[in-house]
Amino acid sequence: MNNIFYFIHKSSLYNYTDDNTLSFVHQDPEILKRTLKDDSKILIDSFQTNQMQANPDKFQAIAIGNKSCDYINEFKIDNVTIKCEESVKLLGVDIDFLLNFDQQISKMCKKAAGS
Repeated sequence: MNNIFYFIHKSSLYNYTDDNTLSFVHQDPEILKRTLKDDSKILIDSFQTNQMQANPDKFQAIAIGNKSCDYINEFKIDNVTIKCEESVKLLGVDIDFLLNFDQQISKMCKKAAGS
């Protein structure tokens, strides 16, 4: 298997078992979208080359910062539309666009209370 970390051009790639997360920071939303789209395509192609399959149903997007999703509302990668969400689940943790963990903490408190 080739090392996918060598093929990602501009984004940062975070990998944990079968979860891959790309991140990229840029002020221009079009450059941001294009970079993430291009690097996502590289990952998908790498999976196919290594006889693995990406699961587009699990693709998520989040833009960090107040009203960020107003500028980046969706991505289209390989005929799959990925909508920018206000919160996503990453490795079992709910993260929102303000990096506020209230939703995660609330869920954990309810779980601890047995409700």
